[in-house]
Amino acid sequence: MANRKGLPEAVKKAKLKKQFDIIQVQKGNLIATAFKDKRQITFLSTASQPGVCENTRKPFVNLDYNAHMGGVDKFDQLSSYYPIGRPGKKWWRYILWYVINLAVVNAWILFQRTDGKVPPPPKGYDHLRFRMDIADQLKAGFTSRKHRVGRKSKKCNRSVLVAAESIKHHHLEKIEGRKKMCRECSMQKRKTPKGYPIETSYKCKFCDIPLCRVGCFAAFHDRNLSD
Repeated sequence: MANRKGLPEAVKKAKLKKQFDIIQVQKGNLIATAFKDKRQITFLSTASQPGVCENTRKPFVNLDYNAHMGGVDKFDQLSSYYPIGRPGKKWWRYILWYVINLAVVNAWILFQRTDGKVPPPPKGYDHLRFRMDIADQLKAGFTSRKHRVGRKSKKCNRSVLVAAESIKHHHLEKIEGRKKMCRECSMQKRKTPKGYPIETSYKCKFCDIPLCRVGCFAAFHDRNLSD
């Protein structure tokens, strides 16, 4: 805004008549510019060099602004889809949530521009799934539920807890629909007390193999990844 306090009087009172007329005042790396295009506009910048582009006859600050003006709007759009945090009385939490959201959005943009992803993302991989994968990796198998100490089953070694539900790019995820027979239990010929195959509600997302969450996931991948 041309009436901002501290702007040079030459920029404040400039009344440019012809198109491409320009006035620039510099102090250190701070540049104030008044420029006449279709209408008179003013700029205040610390990231542009003074002068005019010979091809367009427009100041460099004007070209920089047009090239990058959508960045903030794009970030606001992406961050508004899946906001994090919740209302509270402590103001510093909003800064923390903003920084975290900023990092997630930037990571998503870099992920989209990266070629040769290993492993390749599944078809239809979107911003929401990207955020969910970040949450799964940060969680790393942690659960707030307490492990109940009781009688141990002789059929399945459930005393071996999964240290992390993530091994390299292998992740546990919930099976949609009915339970399926655990591959590891089947290979080890484990059965229920009534002699039925052991079923599980989890599977390895990358391998697409049903595995018990406790014991079998780690044992199966430890054996196969070491091979």
